[in-house]
Amino acid sequence: MGCKCVLEPMPPSQVIELYRKMAELRDKRKKEEGHVEAEAQEEGQKRKLKGNAKLLLAEHKEIREDVGVERSS
Repeated sequence: MGCKCVLEPMPPSQVIELYRKMAELRDKRKKEEGHVEAEAQEEGQKRKLKGNAKLLLAEHKEIREDVGVERSS
């Protein structure tokens, strides 16, 4: 069938220490995931701005028409 495993009880101090270590690892992972998520979100915003930059380009003539400035000649 396989090897026999014997489980022995742990003292409460050891259990507390293991739970503390697990909590630290969990917090560390959440922090890293949050950091990676923040970077991805920032990159997405940069891409949006870069894409919008194309829309912001206009010729001088178009700007004058939008503002309503007439040419004085």
